[in-house]
Amino acid sequence: MLKAFLDRYGWNGLAGVVAVPVMTGGWPGHLLAVEVHLRPVLVELGATVPARGRYVTEPELPELDTVVAKWAATATPLITRALKN
Repeated sequence: MLKAFLDRYGWNGLAGVVAVPVMTGGWPGHLLAVEVHLRPVLVELGATVPARGRYVTEPELPELDTVVAKWAATATPLITRALKN
């Protein structure tokens, strides 16, 4: 589904957009997929990706507020700065 969605955008179709790559999965072994695979696709489409993406595993879902808050402590200033530019 992601590929079908992203195929709707042409080269530079996300220019001027600030994006945050987020993925979910069942196994922490795929943790790097968000940075190695999703981030480059967003950048190739022209998006600005100012912060590290977040990979959330299924066991983390019940504690999602805590997981996101910990990630946001670092990511929010970077995203805010990108939105001001």
